[in-house]
Amino acid sequence: MTNEIIDLLIFILIGIVLIIWGNFKFTEYERLIQSGIKTEGIVFSIESEYTTPTDGVANYYPVIRFTTQEKEWITERYGLSSRPCPYKVGESVKIIYDPNDNKKFIIDNGNAKLLGPMIMILGVLFIIGAIVQYLHPFVNQSFKF
Repeated sequence: MTNEIIDLLIFILIGIVLIIWGNFKFTEYERLIQSGIKTEGIVFSIESEYTTPTDGVANYYPVIRFTTQEKEWITERYGLSSRPCPYKVGESVKIIYDPNDNKKFIIDNGNAKLLGPMIMILGVLFIIGAIVQYLHPFVNQSFKF
């Protein structure tokens, strides 16, 4: 197998994994929208996590505090990070949490809605890019004047 074929297969595999992961995130979001419980939470704190200790670039995770319908306090780090953090400590946010697992929640701001489709689009782009790169020599030969 040539290096071009191996590269093609790797990019297609990455694309397939991204499509599957994006579909999982989209399905998870849709399930929370349909069966989750909406409530207000507050940004309790903001945690930073560095990608590597030496690069100085941090991802910011808001820690959200909210009460469930059973009046149980939940304080949990949100699963999506950003750079820079769009939230401020003490800010009120709308959340939707899973009634079966109170620690699973999304901030209902539109970003969670777009995450799954964006990952799937990225996966499709990986696959299209791999195919175009593979077909590139054939296309150039076909269109010579």
